[in-house]
Amino acid sequence: VGYWSAASEGYNLKAVFREKGYFSIDVPCVGDDEDENDPGTVSIPGGEDGEWQEGQTVTMTATPAQYYEFVEWQDKDGNTLSTNATYTFVITQDTTFTAVFSRLQYTVTLVSNPSKDYGTINGTSGSVSDGGTFDAGSKRHLEAKPKSGYEFVKWMSGNVLLGTKPVLEFILTRDTTITAYFKEKDSLNITLSVEPANAGKTTGAGKVKRGQNAVLTAIANASYKFLYWENLAGDQFEDNPYTFTPNRDYTFKAVFRAKYQYDVTVTRVPNSAAGTIERKGFLSNGKAREDTTVTLTAKPAEGYTFVEWQNADGKQVSTEATLSFKATANVTYKAIFEEIPTPQYTVTLLRDPEAGGRISGNGDYDEGADVTIKATANTGYTFEGWYDGTTLISANATHSFKATADVTYTAKFAAKSTVDVAVTVRLGATVDATVGTVTGAGSYEKGKPVTLTATPASEDYIFSGWRDLDNDDELIGSDNPFTFTPTANVNYAAVFREKFEVTLNILPDDNAG
Repeated sequence: VGYWSAASEGYNLKAVFREKGYFSIDVPCVGDDEDENDPGTVSIPGGEDGEWQEGQTVTMTATPAQYYEFVEWQDKDGNTLSTNATYTFVITQDTTFTAVFSRLQYTVTLVSNPSKDYGTINGTSGSVSDGGTFDAGSKRHLEAKPKSGYEFVKWMSGNVLLGTKPVLEFILTRDTTITAYFKEKDSLNITLSVEPANAGKTTGAGKVKRGQNAVLTAIANASYKFLYWENLAGDQFEDNPYTFTPNRDYTFKAVFRAKYQYDVTVTRVPNSAAGTIERKGFLSNGKAREDTTVTLTAKPAEGYTFVEWQNADGKQVSTEATLSFKATANVTYKAIFEEIPTPQYTVTLLRDPEAGGRISGNGDYDEGADVTIKATANTGYTFEGWYDGTTLISANATHSFKATADVTYTAKFAAKSTVDVAVTVRLGATVDATVGTVTGAGSYEKGKPVTLTATPASEDYIFSGWRDLDNDDELIGSDNPFTFTPTANVNYAAVFREKFEVTLNILPDDNAG
């Protein structure tokens, strides 16, 4: 290496030489990611101890690592020098180059089979995750997710079987198309649960052959009520049992809620003394559990009868003493009782004949009351008896009985056959009412005994006998009182006489005592 040097005057030239120098070449290899592996290597032949002689022609060759490709050579400022893997230059100084590499990219194309409307990634027969373009050499994780009612069969790439498990892992070394095969399940699974857990039970869970109906039945515990079935999509179905034809696996929950407890208020009309209410089917707290059939039975007290059940508005609900209903709300019922009126019976009294006498005791009487009827014969009549039609009820003028029915009784009287007893007071053969009195004269029923009594007016008179004035003044007796039974009118005389003194003189003689 040298140069020419000239003097200032004239042309006296000299050739100046120096010894050639040696320079280094620095070539880092870089990729387009942060992969720890070297993206490639660079070979630079012809150097000595890592240096090249000034002016030497140097050829560099870039070799990409596996799964990489060479992109370009760059100078120290990042300017592109060449995109060929081999680059030649003349070295004149220490030099820095950059060999730029890039990771290869391969495409994974994923297909679902069958492809009938659901053969895509989101088809109805299943889905495949993780399709797309990825770094060569990367570890890929594929997962086949069959839709409900289907099951995974296998992975295929062309005619090559890759695996039979839903998860497939492999190293990506080329563009590839992978197909996930699915098929319909022969039997579908029905999963059932209960919410809340202790609210009841279900039937219908388990395997169902494709094409057959599934029947779901929810059975609530006593204190719960079934509301609806709910699937995983949030769809709700109130039918119970619920019947459908599944085309996939299904999960349902039977949703219940605690039954409400309702107040059943019963009032008794006209008052609580009118009767009692028997309650059946109620909880221990007196309330009625929702949808439970409860029974109210009205039992009238003595002297009352049950009429009807009424609601709170006074409208008739039932005339039966026992009222059964399902509890669906708070309710109020009225048990209507009515006091039984004591039956009354009419006692009708008649007289036969009307003029025969007086009667008492007719009128209205409570059932079972004591009734006393009385007949009093008028003068000239005699009572013969109480009659019901032609049947003698009692021969007593006063008759008592219990009122048990309406009755009509007739007091029958008979006209008396009478005789007149007339008495005249006489002193001897002379009528003289001053010498005494007589009791017992008057009118008498024929055939009845009559007693006459004669009483002197003073001690100066003495009764001497009874004489029949209509029968030649015949002496008929001297009894006093005098009792007889007249069969016809009589006309007697009560005969008195004056008292007299009798003086007896007893003369003694030889035979005197």
